[in-house]
Amino acid sequence: MGGRAADGRSIRPVFGTLFKGEDMPHNGKLKLSNAPGFGMEIADRGLLKRFQ
Repeated sequence: MGGRAADGRSIRPVFGTLFKGEDMPHNGKLKLSNAPGFGMEIADRGLLKRFQ
């Protein structure tokens, strides 16, 4: 269901708790950070596995 909430009135992070720092709208506006890329970091680097 992506970032949509079941009630249709709120927005949740698209990737759930996988990333920290995901920009979210507040009062209908989105304030972007100055962080590089999408500005998000993996919340738990222990979830990463080496690709072979």
